Amino acid sequence: MQFSAGSHSQALAMKLVQLMLSTVSLDIINNEYSSELSMMVAVIAREFAVLHDALKFEALHLLSAILSSKYSAPVHDTLRIMSNDIWSTYVRVGIVAILQNRVAPAEKLQALILAESVISILGERWLLGQMNLPDAKDSVPADRCLLLVLESSRVEVAVLLNELAYLKYETSNNSSSNAEIISLKQRNLAIAFSLVEKTIKLISNVVEDEVGVVLEYLQDAKDHGQKKGDDLLASVRLIGRYAFMVSLPRTSMFLYGFTLNQD
Repeated sequence: MQFSAGSHSQALAMKLVQLMLSTVSLDIINNEYSSELSMMVAVIAREFAVLHDALKFEALHLLSAILSSKYSAPVHDTLRIMSNDIWSTYVRVGIVAILQNRVAPAEKLQALILAESVISILGERWLLGQMNLPDAKDSVPADRCLLLVLESSRVEVAVLLNELAYLKYETSNNSSSNAEIISLKQRNLAIAFSLVEKTIKLISNVVEDEVGVVLEYLQDAKDHGQKKGDDLLASVRLIGRYAFMVSLPRTSMFLYGFTLNQD
């Protein structure tokens, strides 16, 4: 079921879902009603993408609670095989809206936690994909989510490291509540580190794919005796930067036997 954006029925539905999650064990819900919960995720994901009021954050918290739960494996499995995966596009759009706007740091952290959960379901390439809703007027680059998640995770890592250093080494508070705060921040730090690692891995894979295409182009040029041209010069420069980035021997640049000039 769906509700018109901002409607009283929609707000009530969100509250009912929150009540259900807070009163019934997620272990029971996930194991016995994973199909129904997955359909609920799809509906909430749409609202997360299209809403522009406080209910957007309610949807964010619900999605994060459902998908990041330690009992969420059955729901993950169900979502992974759903024939209609539009829910993942809605989540991507919603996360981008959170990360690129001025919202509370806690909300951005929740968006990163949600991103990590979706990646665990669909893989890193989910970060690259459609960013436009059916009625969207402006086109959004397909890599917007990837870049925002990487930048936001990098910032979160720096913030959490500073906070943990203070809590562990500069405060005399050894209470149980302080220990719980440290434990929570350590878990959040692990998520931020994981996102940085996964986004860098994805970028590296994309670059490798592009480099493979460029190498084939250079090989074709060599086979046909072509050694000059702006296109070949640009191709060699790209390979050179990639070789330097991955610490390959620079002599590998000369394997193709090119003597390139700009004229």
